[in-house]
Parts: sequence; C-alpha cells; structure tokens
Amino acid sequence: MNFSSALEKIESSQVFKQFKKQHPDAYFCAGFFVIDYEGTSQQQLDYCLKDGRVFTFIINKEISYKEAETIEGKQQKLSKLNKEIKVDLPAVENIVKEKVKKKINKIIAVLQEYQDKQIWNLNIMTEGFGITQMHIDSDSGEVLKLEKRNMFDFIKRVK
Repeated sequence: MNFSSALEKIESSQVFKQFKKQHPDAYFCAGFFVIDYEGTSQQQLDYCLKDGRVFTFIINKEISYKEAETIEGKQQKLSKLNKEIKVDLPAVENIVKEKVKKKINKIIAVLQEYQDKQIWNLNIMTEGFGITQMHIDSDSGEVLKLEKRNMFDFIKRVK
C-alpha cells in the first residue's frame, strides 16, 4: 500500500474521470490510510470543491466515492496538497518501526496540511494499549512530533 499507487488507481478510474467532468475545479486535499497488521487495511483520497464540499474516493474492489459528511453542517475549506511527495507510506512505515519499539497493530495515516507543512499525521496503535502520535514531513521525512501515550490516558474515570 502506498499513496502514489492509490492516487494513480483513483485518478485513472472511470468514476474519477466522470467526477472531474462534473467538477473540473476539484483538487486533492487529503489522504487517509489505515494499515492494519491484524485486519483489513483502507485507502481513501479526498477532493475538495471551491465551495468547500469534500468528496471521498474509496479503494475497495472497485473505486467508489461519496460526499463527506461535515460536523453540524460546518464546511472548512481544505488546502490543495502537492501530489508529488517524497516520503510515501513504505518509508513512513520504516520511520515508525524505527521510532516505536513495540509491536505495531495498526497505523492510521492522514496526509494533510498542518501549520503550513504537508505532513503525515499518524496515530499508531501498539500492543498493551499504547498509542503513539507522530507527525512526519512528507517532503523530508523529518519527524516533527512524537508523543507516546496509553489508551487509558483518554478514558475519563467516573467516580
């Protein structure tokens, strides 16, 4: 699984070509990947229209798409992302394995813009309910953020 092949698969599909005929101003704005070492992985790319609506293209046996739902009807215009990235998912996985010394169960990877940089925003689930949050620059491979937590840090204790 990698971003480049997902992009090629989606943008060469008839479904996407028909979408682009209807929405020629649509631009790539996010990528979402789930690398599941114990289950089913997922790949999807998002395209934004000038009016702020976002359409999600999902890779399964066939390419499908749907309009993304917004929270309480709010639409936030997403930035146009560069499709030419230097650090693709296999390199991201290698960086993660180097930094995270536990058994990795799942990586949720989002290609997005954050603080004027195009990054891989990662949530890594490890054995023992560990969660590592990591940001990796998609151009240089530099680790910009690395925080290790435990799932129990997110659970509110009720007395």
